[in-house]
Amino acid sequence: IIAGNRGLLGIVDGMRGDGGALDGAVINLRRALAMLSPGHPYHIRLRCDLALALALRGLSGSGSPADAIEAGRELRAVVTALPGGHMMRPSALLRTGGVLAGAAIVTANQRLLREAIGYLDTALSEVDPRFGGRFRFTALAGYAAMALNQRSHDSADLDRAITWLEQARRELDDHPAHPQYADCLSNLAQAYR
Repeated sequence: IIAGNRGLLGIVDGMRGDGGALDGAVINLRRALAMLSPGHPYHIRLRCDLALALALRGLSGSGSPADAIEAGRELRAVVTALPGGHMMRPSALLRTGGVLAGAAIVTANQRLLREAIGYLDTALSEVDPRFGGRFRFTALAGYAAMALNQRSHDSADLDRAITWLEQARRELDDHPAHPQYADCLSNLAQAYR
């Protein structure tokens, strides 16, 4: 518990700009995980926290893109361990999709971007239509498809980005004050331009 909490505090400090704190978070969370068997009630939670620390370190530039790729592997393992219907599964699916897309963007890897978009599409089909955050999946897939188009220059990738972003916009039309609505409109304007 102490090692895990040190890891969480390191994540908070890392989010405040202390890159060294993310290194400490990864070390402490790995240490905490090494003390637990895979069946321990805290194992999945700590593994998810480790993936978050790795992703932040890899995507912030204080680590390497390999950290973000490892975070994606850890999160896929977390999702696999969470049974269907578990209340944390939609959030884990979304976090995994975001990390996979982020890792693909920082490594400028078109194959990984296509895999991330496919993962988000599959994850969205699993999420209950009543889940209030479905627009997060579609907006993220649209953003990833825009990043893919910037590398591939394939108009089909841009068309897919627009389709995803339009879907996210429609899902948010009833909530124009939502912060992600403006972000979605901005990305759509950029895609159309």
